Amino acid sequence: MHTFFEIIDRFKRLAGSNLSGFDSHIKMAPTFRGVSFRNFAPSGEYKKSSVLILLSQQNNDVQILFTLRSEKVNSHKGQISFPGGRMEEGETAVMTALRETHEETGIEPSLVNVVCELSPLFVPPSKSLITPIVAYVDSPPNIVINPDEVEDYFWVSVETLLDVDLLKHEESKFEDKLVTIPFWDVHPKAKLWGATSMILREFLDIYELINPDES
Repeated sequence: MHTFFEIIDRFKRLAGSNLSGFDSHIKMAPTFRGVSFRNFAPSGEYKKSSVLILLSQQNNDVQILFTLRSEKVNSHKGQISFPGGRMEEGETAVMTALRETHEETGIEPSLVNVVCELSPLFVPPSKSLITPIVAYVDSPPNIVINPDEVEDYFWVSVETLLDVDLLKHEESKFEDKLVTIPFWDVHPKAKLWGATSMILREFLDIYELINPDES
């Protein structure tokens, strides 16, 4: 098994040339009769956003930070997400992810070590192109959530997310179609699905590639 910092180093060296992008994203996309329910190719006007996949070593496990969105936000109320949000003028994806993470969780940008970017994901309902940023902290940070944006936060180990028993499917009506939705069952109040799960899937696919002892 590789150490935490060996995994970080492998992400730094390999992620840029080994991004699986669409092939990973589509694994967690809702489907109708076995075919993706939506087209994830950017089209027309869209907004740019970024999110932070923040890693921490806890109890000898690689842990990922997730937030449960507040019911006060304008969109995706009560859903599991990575910290992040819309890019402001003049910002890079990294700048946005660090700023939004600080606004939502109180984590100081100076504590966050940026590793790499993953493949952008276009989300049709919100017309948003999301760039995921992988980063880590040297030790678990003190988190003070902003209740206007975040109801809760929690860490989940990568080993837990690789447990196939936590990856489930349910059927739901979308636009008069019965759609099959894959999700991770990791929180009692919400399912980890949608854009967050699609981004997470690419991270996990790369993780398994560079750390095969965990697969």
